[in-house]
Amino acid sequence: MSPLQAAKHWTVAHVGLAKDALHISVALALFFGGCAVFGWRVGDWKPLALVTVAAIAGELWDLRDSIVYATPMVLRANWHEV
Repeated sequence: MSPLQAAKHWTVAHVGLAKDALHISVALALFFGGCAVFGWRVGDWKPLALVTVAAIAGELWDLRDSIVYATPMVLRANWHEV
């Protein structure tokens, strides 16, 4: 298991949120954090693009881990998380 996967499992176990709720919380933090740090308006396309790029990057990392650690790839599940 990669350090990213271990961190995700640890966070789900200790924060008390379901995995999907944790994804939403991280996405909202990125969205509003991007607005605060870069001065973007909430209605701009840039915060949404930031969240989309982060979600795709996370899923690509999950797919990479599936290859490296020889775990099954479920592309439908990866797409669901994006």
